[in-house]
Amino acid sequence: MIAIENLIRKCSSEARQSIKSIFNLSSHCLLYDPNYHYNDDDGEDMDENMDDAEDEGWGSDFYDDEQDDDDDTAWKVRKSAIKILDAIIVSCPVQLKDYWLQFADLLSKRFIERDENVKVDILETFQTLIKASLKQDEDVSFGPSFGVELRRQRSFSE
Repeated sequence: MIAIENLIRKCSSEARQSIKSIFNLSSHCLLYDPNYHYNDDDGEDMDENMDDAEDEGWGSDFYDDEQDDDDDTAWKVRKSAIKILDAIIVSCPVQLKDYWLQFADLLSKRFIERDENVKVDILETFQTLIKASLKQDEDVSFGPSFGVELRRQRSFSE
């Protein structure tokens, strides 16, 4: 995945042809977390959680879950995927307007990330997305074709 990130950063003109497939694969990898289930439907899961809370005491396996997290290396896959998305945002600003909603939707859904290293990268990539979109808007609005002179508008009382 590091090779794909470097390819996008160094050879962005060649990578532009494959942005859609790279985005799809990276978004799939960003969602990869086999050891943890994120709750999508709060209503149904609350009933199950209530039943689980009543059954705790004998045979509680919280200690086993903590041990499994120490061996978990899936965060490396998610971290690499977010680095690829960041490379696309920085290196291919022309395609940014086509994929902006998809990037924003994917990143905002991943704010629930449980690993702090990956969560920081997600927030930084979201910040990069916002900065890149603002820069893109400035280039369009205030480019050489922007020759409109700003004047004070008169109010109705004047």
